[in-house]
Amino acid sequence: MGTVSRALPTPRRVRRAPRLTAVLAAAVLALSACSNSPLDHAATVNGRVISESELHEVITLLEASPVFEGQSVSPQVVLGLLVQLPALEQSIGGTLGDEEAARRARTQFQVEETTPLLLDLVRATAYLEGGAQATEEQLAQLDVEINPRYGKWDPEGLASGESSSVIAPDVPPWISTDEADS
Repeated sequence: MGTVSRALPTPRRVRRAPRLTAVLAAAVLALSACSNSPLDHAATVNGRVISESELHEVITLLEASPVFEGQSVSPQVVLGLLVQLPALEQSIGGTLGDEEAARRARTQFQVEETTPLLLDLVRATAYLEGGAQATEEQLAQLDVEINPRYGKWDPEGLASGESSSVIAPDVPPWISTDEADS
């Protein structure tokens, strides 16, 4: 039997390996940088981050509730209520405790499991049902950043009655909303 010899790598193959490694390393770094982006947040209110995963967890809990009977829950509506919470608390001059909020979540939304964000949603709805209203001035004092996926911060629309939420759709100018253009 003869000996098996292995072909030596050609200079071309030798040069490709480091380039490929460098390109892959750059891609991994670029993608990992995206995870720290503010766009990973649904919103930031006065420095408090509302993450997309928390928001979607609340929506999943609500949609599984018999109260909603398979209806979809709008992330913009939920986020709009959560963003108003500090102004609503200022309006009523207090907060609803965790135990009371959890009790309300079980009775009002018929959910077994609660999360801190769901309790905040329960607080916001309880304040609104109790007659609390955030004034335009209180809303303007909030430091809010909304992920463009959900819309744009629009406290004036709510205060003027033009909108039912503090989050307005963010339609790019190149998209026409006129019926005449359709």
